[in-house]
Formats: sequence, C-alpha cells, structure tokens
Amino acid sequence: MCSLPKVLLVGGPDVDARLELMHCLKDAFNFSAFGSDPTLHDRFLAEGFGCSTYNLSRRANPVLDLLTLGQLVLIFQ
Repeated sequence: MCSLPKVLLVGGPDVDARLELMHCLKDAFNFSAFGSDPTLHDRFLAEGFGCSTYNLSRRANPVLDLLTLGQLVLIFQ
C-alpha cells in the first residue's frame, strides 16, 4: 500500500479558505494546515484535517518577525 503525499497548506488567519480544496483533493493527498489563528484548530479537526498554528504579528517588529521565521523554518524541516 502506498501512502499519500503530504501537503501542508500555510496561511494567515484565513487559512480555512482552503478547506474546500482540501476536501476535493483529500483522496490524493494527506493535508494539514498551518495558520496564524488558533481558533481555527477545532474547525480543521472537525473537518478531518490536522492543524497547527504559528505566531504572526501584523505590525513591523523585527524580533517577532524572527520568531515567526524560526517557527516556519522548524515546521518545514
């Protein structure tokens, strides 16, 4: 048996806009989402998909930007 290719959809607070796409392609791919809104976690779980969050500041802040970059680098490794 062959496992499905893994796809991680990364977005901001609107990452749930990809749920329809995820449902359409769920037989061909193993989807997870990575977004900045922690309140969406339960919605993704209810829809049958994994979801993780990262911190995203909408203000110019080099320290927070570096922390966000670090989180993204870790998840992609």
